[in-house]
Amino acid sequence: MQHTALSDQEREAVASAMRYGLELHKRGALDQAGALYAGVLKLAPRHVEALHYLGVIKNQQGHVEEALDLMATALELNAGWAQMHTNYAFMLNGAGRHDEALEATARALAIEPVNPDAEFHRGNALMGLDRAAEALDAFERAVALRPGDVDPVVNRGNALVKLKRFEEAVVAFKRAIELAPGHAGILNNYGQALSAVGRHDEAMLFFDRALAIDPTYVSVVINRAKTLVDLDRPDEALAAAASALAVDACHTAALDVRGLALVALGRCEEAIATFEDIMAVDPDMATAYNNRGIAQTRLNRFDQARSSFEIALEILPTFKVARTNEAITYMVAGDYAAGLPKFEARREKERVFDAPLWLGEEALAGKTLLIHAEQGLGDTLQFVRYAPLAAARNARVVVEAQPALKPVLVGVPGIADVVAPGEALPPFDLHCPMMSLPLAFHTTLATIPAQVPYLAAPVERVAQWKSRLRGDGQRRIGLIWSGNRKHKDDRNRSMAPEHLAPLFAVPGTQWIALQPGLAARDRSFLAAHPDIQAIGGELADFGDTAAVMAGLDLVVSVDTAAVHLAGALGRPVWVMLSFSPDWRWLMQRPDSPWYPTARLFRQPAAGDWDAVVAQVTVALATFGS
Repeated sequence: MQHTALSDQEREAVASAMRYGLELHKRGALDQAGALYAGVLKLAPRHVEALHYLGVIKNQQGHVEEALDLMATALELNAGWAQMHTNYAFMLNGAGRHDEALEATARALAIEPVNPDAEFHRGNALMGLDRAAEALDAFERAVALRPGDVDPVVNRGNALVKLKRFEEAVVAFKRAIELAPGHAGILNNYGQALSAVGRHDEAMLFFDRALAIDPTYVSVVINRAKTLVDLDRPDEALAAAASALAVDACHTAALDVRGLALVALGRCEEAIATFEDIMAVDPDMATAYNNRGIAQTRLNRFDQARSSFEIALEILPTFKVARTNEAITYMVAGDYAAGLPKFEARREKERVFDAPLWLGEEALAGKTLLIHAEQGLGDTLQFVRYAPLAAARNARVVVEAQPALKPVLVGVPGIADVVAPGEALPPFDLHCPMMSLPLAFHTTLATIPAQVPYLAAPVERVAQWKSRLRGDGQRRIGLIWSGNRKHKDDRNRSMAPEHLAPLFAVPGTQWIALQPGLAARDRSFLAAHPDIQAIGGELADFGDTAAVMAGLDLVVSVDTAAVHLAGALGRPVWVMLSFSPDWRWLMQRPDSPWYPTARLFRQPAAGDWDAVVAQVTVALATFGS
């Protein structure tokens, strides 16, 4: 590949310099190797290998533009060297010139179709172009060609994360750790993937392993802090964010997690100020506006929150979380016409069915419609009320719902079949997620189908449970003070049982604790109040809970699935709500258009459960009179 007329002595000097340069290059002596390549080019300016390897060194030294010029010159002289195209693609990717890098890998693969390096750099170019599905294919080819190479395995995992295929990403990063167990970056990636699938405790183990290798790894500190927020350990998350901010006071990711921890702690004014600190550093960071909006909703400043979500969406129109949050600001105000269409953005992780999605447009007559649960138990109980409306349009309605709900759903008029997730589904023509039913039926506040009861307790269980309840001659009142501890808003919507003490001074009342899954604090509380009949641990499913409610005069509960069950059964239910409640309870009003038998008691200020209990205590004095 020598094109300049040289003497024999010069040719020997060039060959010797190249041999020695390559040896030094392998040893990492870049300055010395580069000097030898440069010397070769003085004698032979068109020496392709010298141009190529000097370009590689210049790129390693951070002289990117000079490196790219050298590589371009070399490729003009010899366009048939696949490895040079591959290295050029690597440099172009590093410079953010992903379109050109993609072209370079195409040329490399045209010359050498079985080329794991070219596939790897092709995948990186496609990731840079936000074409993650194509990138995944390239990384998978690279892994298949060179299964022991950790980098394609890691980047395959990154592509899966981008595609939100987190379970598969967990498997990919686990394999990467097997190949490189001491790599802090891979441990960090694995922790993030575990956290994304809700395996937060495991994620913490791998973040800690990464920090043991590199205690200064700020990204790990921040990801660990985010997971602490998910674990409802915001005090620790706040401390972790502070340690990252001590290194860089303007680190936007650290500020973001600080803000999220402050929101979880109810310190929303501070959180808003923190998110605005991010905006001062990076005014185009959409998540900062979204998170400010979340803090504003916690303060019931819905107009301000909506503005924050709108700005986030101007910056990033595909930001589905912000669109969902924007929808809630309309829905909590009762504007379902504006909110419900936007609320469809929540279906980012929806299941894929062979049958088309039904949102009300297509006629149902003669069709089988699958209505499937998508979120919590309470959501299913609330929105299954639409199943009879679908049946009234001459559809055969099949409901897929959580197993614990089957005993109370099988008797709903119009439901032909109830199956649990994992059970075989009968054939169906259309499907609709449970929480899309209000949109499909064009629901407004005035048209909510609120005829209750639309559920019934299993008849055979009602007498059985009524005979077991204490309190003959007294009012029997069911009591629930906390919900699912894994719920993202559990800290706000649940209370410590100690707040309930004033209720037990109300005469003529037998309290029945329906609280399932007792924590140590709950057990201590109940041990101190033996007059409370605690049966939550004996309730096998919602059929039992419904049967118990049939024998109660009233249910008093924080916002849990049991509230929706009582409301759907048409039983009197008093709901103790946090200052900023879920959208379905609307704002300020003491009643619910969804449940005619419900009465709402609201915190006057964030965290003020004592005021709520005081309201309930006063109301009990006249209940039933």
